[in-house]
Amino acid sequence: MEFLKKKQHNNFLNKYLKKCKFRANIIYFTFFIEILLFVSLLIFNIFHIKKYDQITSDYFVLADIDYVINNLLTEMRLLALALMDKDEEMIEEHLNYIRNDYLVKLEGSIIPLLKEYDKLPSSNPIVSIGSGKTEFVYLNGYEVVSKFVTYAYNILNTPIEEWMERVDNGENLLYDDIIRTCLVNYPDYADKNLQGTIGQIKEIHNSANSHRREVIYFGATSIVVLTLIIIFYGIKPLLNYYDSFQTKIIKKYKLLMKEKTLIFLT
Repeated sequence: MEFLKKKQHNNFLNKYLKKCKFRANIIYFTFFIEILLFVSLLIFNIFHIKKYDQITSDYFVLADIDYVINNLLTEMRLLALALMDKDEEMIEEHLNYIRNDYLVKLEGSIIPLLKEYDKLPSSNPIVSIGSGKTEFVYLNGYEVVSKFVTYAYNILNTPIEEWMERVDNGENLLYDDIIRTCLVNYPDYADKNLQGTIGQIKEIHNSANSHRREVIYFGATSIVVLTLIIIFYGIKPLLNYYDSFQTKIIKKYKLLMKEKTLIFLT
């Protein structure tokens, strides 16, 4: 009889421990996944913040493109007028602006940024003039800016004496292919082309930001779901098992005490 009671007690205890172990494994496994997800989400958030800061910085650069390009093209036109007037002071001033201001900005920040998007298509053409032929060419923002930078260096690398000689020969420098290209494209064609590229870059950034936010929302939602799983499939059942076990132990204890009392009385 004592053996059967002991066996029954062990079976009851083993059954309870088995249930508790199963629920504990759910808690451990789910919590482990939750920790991994949290760490991954934390790293991804750091990446997202850095990327967002980079995009903000890029937007400041993009905001300067129109200003710099339009001023560069204007300086080329004014340089041509100064050359035809043989105004050495104004010639040096315009050359200085082109060389030490606008080209520095273009090569320092604008071109490196646009280089990342050099494969973008263009729907806004610019006018290209060369060898007496005028045509519309479709270039993206990177290609357009690079073209104007090349034009600027062609002008800078041409000796002033050569320009003066052409003026002395009666040539109107405003009809030079490079100068004419700058005049025709300023401001409408250049602006439309660059705004088209800027718009595409912003769309790329907005789309990437949207995808990153979706990943963050999914990760945060998953953590909440995993927490609920731990609570309702792990902790709560364990507490219920504990209450049930405690109730049964008390009943067994009372039953045992009752049996001992009966034995004592008999």
